[in-house]
Amino acid sequence: MKKLLLLVSPLMLMGGLTATQSVSAQSNISGDEAEPQRQKAASRFKQNKYRRLGARHDLSFFAQCLVRRKFDLMEDYLSSLDPDIWNEIMSFPDNRTRCANGNMISNFRTMRGAMAESWYVLKYKDAPAPSILAAVPAIPAPDQSVARIMASDEDEKQAVVVDEFAMCVVASAPLDADAYIRTSVNSDDEEEALGEIQPNFGPCAFEGQQLAFNKETLRAAIAFALARKSIAGDGHVAEEASE
Repeated sequence: MKKLLLLVSPLMLMGGLTATQSVSAQSNISGDEAEPQRQKAASRFKQNKYRRLGARHDLSFFAQCLVRRKFDLMEDYLSSLDPDIWNEIMSFPDNRTRCANGNMISNFRTMRGAMAESWYVLKYKDAPAPSILAAVPAIPAPDQSVARIMASDEDEKQAVVVDEFAMCVVASAPLDADAYIRTSVNSDDEEEALGEIQPNFGPCAFEGQQLAFNKETLRAAIAFALARKSIAGDGHVAEEASE
């Protein structure tokens, strides 16, 4: 991974989602991204009850609320990547989430990352996970990353490339990754933490690789990779390729 070039799209500087990435996050979001289920869902929260701060804040609020209700299921999902568990997490009686703050959209990986972040911060409230504290920062060998990318479906390859990139960033700077996802979205602290972790981006990209993400999708990928790494020491963590 020497002499690497990382080309980051201007999307990285923007919040929000693009229309082509979006599916309803209030529906029963499937672990199978190819067949998202669309369905309107109600919420017990009145829109005017909360000050609207934008899509990223809405997603963060939703994930924190839902993880508090389904913490154990989320931990099971992070350990196994079982799509049936994900579907159970995203299933709501009478389509009432009781967590959505108004209308909200997200895709599977962005929602998964927000949920992983909420789980991690709730489980490790006061300090990084023990496995993150004990981790020796190092760029992982590329062989397994390449194998997972090559084994993925063609329409999933770009998403898997981003996941592998995030896993490398977390392995290279675990404590910086922890500090990054503990910040509030769209805050000055988030910008500062992003600046701290950004030097690890280049060494984690393959030669000639082009990555395009916005702040939301980047944070989601790093949060998911960090949460997975935090529980990897139990010996029961499935490979993502097994999804």
